[in-house]
Amino acid sequence: MEGRFIHAVTAAVVLLVAGVFLGFAYAHGGVKPIEGYGVSAVFSDAGGVSAGDDIRISGIKAGVVDSVAVDPHTENAVVWMTIRNGTPVPVDSLAAISNDSMLGGAYIALRPGHSRQLIAPGGRIAKVRNYRSLEATVGKMIFSASGRPGASMQ
Repeated sequence: MEGRFIHAVTAAVVLLVAGVFLGFAYAHGGVKPIEGYGVSAVFSDAGGVSAGDDIRISGIKAGVVDSVAVDPHTENAVVWMTIRNGTPVPVDSLAAISNDSMLGGAYIALRPGHSRQLIAPGGRIAKVRNYRSLEATVGKMIFSASGRPGASMQ
């Protein structure tokens, strides 16, 4: 009888500790939806960006990618994102797709402009830097270093 009581108390403590860890992870893990306003950007190549990826300003999470779709008329990638409330994005800001690491993962880096006019909710970031794969970058460096014709890969 005493053994069952000890097992029950141990199980209760384990469940309590697990609950505390889950609560901490939820509160500090960025799982909660971001309260903010929607903006979009159009890229010629989405570069692996997908829903749930970060939007960062100076390396700090400032929003999240809501969805990515192909515009049927232009065949460009349209990225819809939510920017955290209280994070101003000037109209002359730049959105660039960046890699999180060499192993994969992408995010959108926002570089705020200097305009006093801000992008309105539902607006579009006009200045973008399209995704360039690691392979294309390395290839361009190799061809540039060799001095061979055709070194200006796009």
